[in-house]
Amino acid sequence: MLGGGGGVGMHLIQVAQVFGAEVAGLDLSIEKLSAIEKLGAIPVRVDDFNTLDPVLFRQGRPTIVVDLVGSRLSLAWAAQAVATGGRVVVMTTFRDVVAEFDPRRMVMTEAAILASRYASRHEVALAGQLVATGRVRPIIGLTTDPRGAPEIHRRLRDRTLVGRGALVWS
Repeated sequence: MLGGGGGVGMHLIQVAQVFGAEVAGLDLSIEKLSAIEKLGAIPVRVDDFNTLDPVLFRQGRPTIVVDLVGSRLSLAWAAQAVATGGRVVVMTTFRDVVAEFDPRRMVMTEAAILASRYASRHEVALAGQLVATGRVRPIIGLTTDPRGAPEIHRRLRDRTLVGRGALVWS
């Protein structure tokens, strides 16, 4: 899970685990890596995608790489790191970010690149059920009254917010 310590990543880690996956959460900050580890995932610090070893598990390369970072380097790493028969799932839409990948490697390893933008009605219902039954726990890194909204935005921009931010209306 590239960007595993953010709001989407922290929850996707839990969903993947519910369905039996061994998960590695990749991120930058010690705080986010600690939160990833508390969820039972393998925390992996990423300072440089050019030097990051794609063998993240005892069994080897990941079979699915979900990219929530969406940079040219993260997308290129995901495409070269995924195992034979694996899938890269792109979940970002940053303007002017173009990814390069080796089509020969993708064909020879039978790997695929998929994209996902929104959840279906069924997926939203399933997510609600997972939270309601306690199988997925909401991760809220900062709660504040509406005056604190700029701080939530600052942490989002700086990529320092662990999980989600929430406004509390009194």
